[in-house]
Amino acid sequence: MLRLVLTIAAVTAAGVTAAPLPAFALSDVASELVAQEVKAACGGGPGRYDPAFVVERDLDGDGMADLVVAHEGIECASAPRSAECGEVLCRIRVWLRRGARFTPALGDASGYDMTIGQGPTPEIRWVGEGGVPTTIRWDGEAFH
Repeated sequence: MLRLVLTIAAVTAAGVTAAPLPAFALSDVASELVAQEVKAACGGGPGRYDPAFVVERDLDGDGMADLVVAHEGIECASAPRSAECGEVLCRIRVWLRRGARFTPALGDASGYDMTIGQGPTPEIRWVGEGGVPTTIRWDGEAFH
């Protein structure tokens, strides 16, 4: 499947600064967190991300935009993939918005082809280890 890769991060001498295009605008706090993820994934060096793998929207039904970053969408200047990717699988991180901050909401998750469904508490799906489809959804207390 062909994907149109839009670069929405501007590289500076100090690292990565998220500079999303208007159609994919992230909140300031999400942009900062994504920039940190890209910088860490690229060993402190420059990188960019595909907006198809960075999603800011409500996942737990509280009306606040949460954040998902699938590292398969991160490309580093020094390497074709994030350091958070293995041979096939890449780290998937989920944060819930709590006030002005994001808090981690999912332990270690790795996979590829991450998608997010519709509705107030959408399913988050990806292909996991051994090609096994994985689906999680917020149950009111945690993702299961």
